Amino acid sequence: MTREERKKDIRIKRTRAFIIAARQLLKEEPFEEISIRKIADLAGMHNSTIYLYFSDAERLITMASINEFSEYNQQLSELSRSSQDVYDIFFKVWYYSCICSFSKADIFYNFFYGKYSDDLTSIMKEYYELFPEELKMHSDYLESMYFGKNISERCLQLMRPLAGLPGVKISEENLRLINDVVDYSFRGFLFKAKTNPDVSWEELTADFIKILHFFVDE
Repeated sequence: MTREERKKDIRIKRTRAFIIAARQLLKEEPFEEISIRKIADLAGMHNSTIYLYFSDAERLITMASINEFSEYNQQLSELSRSSQDVYDIFFKVWYYSCICSFSKADIFYNFFYGKYSDDLTSIMKEYYELFPEELKMHSDYLESMYFGKNISERCLQLMRPLAGLPGVKISEENLRLINDVVDYSFRGFLFKAKTNPDVSWEELTADFIKILHFFVDE
């Protein structure tokens, strides 16, 4: 092994160790109490070492959050193999997204609306290069959505195939406007789940799907 290969191997091992430590803390600690020091202690390294591999704690935590998509990722894979039409898949994906996000609202509010929420494509690709065993096979349709650079782009990729279908309001002319309204609504619901932990995320999901039908159906 050359010197460069050894350096690359060390970089991969340390990066994975920090992400694994952050993933564990996301499952065990209140989101706001997770710190660089706690992550480094759990990984068995000095906290300053983290900054050799991550620009800041927010990027590390955002990347570690992708592990919380594991069940959702599997659901997308199963949908990709189904014979359902794009209308049904659209609502199924939103249902799975709400269940996943509202039940862990602190994590996903940061993921979709935090500091790195406009850089999700590169963060997700880097994560799956480090943890390729976690990536599931998706259809081209759902793959483009899953790796969208931000929540607006993800929503748009999911909604675009509905434009012009019988029984829906969405057209090429109003696609982006309706997409913006859906994005803003989702942010409001996610914020409600984040700031009101006593609110049932199952009920929030049901309410959001009703609103989504109002925006989409004729």
